[in-house]
Amino acid sequence: MRRAERLIEKAKAALPELRSRLDADLALIKPDDSDDDSGFVAYKAYGSAVFDFLREALIANRNDEARRVFALTEDLALSGETYAQSVVATEIAYQLVSAQLNARARLFMGPATEELLKTQEDLVARATRRRNRIVRFIERLIRPL
Repeated sequence: MRRAERLIEKAKAALPELRSRLDADLALIKPDDSDDDSGFVAYKAYGSAVFDFLREALIANRNDEARRVFALTEDLALSGETYAQSVVATEIAYQLVSAQLNARARLFMGPATEELLKTQEDLVARATRRRNRIVRFIERLIRPL
């Protein structure tokens, strides 16, 4: 079983209500695809189906659903598998920061997932500081004399 298939199967087991959406993602993997060829599929599945489910749960205060997602992400974050950790970091943690749901989500996540979230928060903070320096520089250039 390829790594993308393995991650999607874990999501299906943890979140059975997403089975049909996740099966549609699995269908994108061709029989002769390598691990590398099919690797994007888990990113897509977690970035759309799993994250959408999590976002809706957090907004609607469906705490049990949020806990189930974070039990899954904690398992992946603790797996020691770089690919799985990368999927959690980029498709769950980064999107939580972008959607400004990171503080609420932190209440439900385990320490390994929280560590991945912190890396994404730091990344966004650095990018924002850099962008602000560039904007200030441009503003000084176009400021009337």
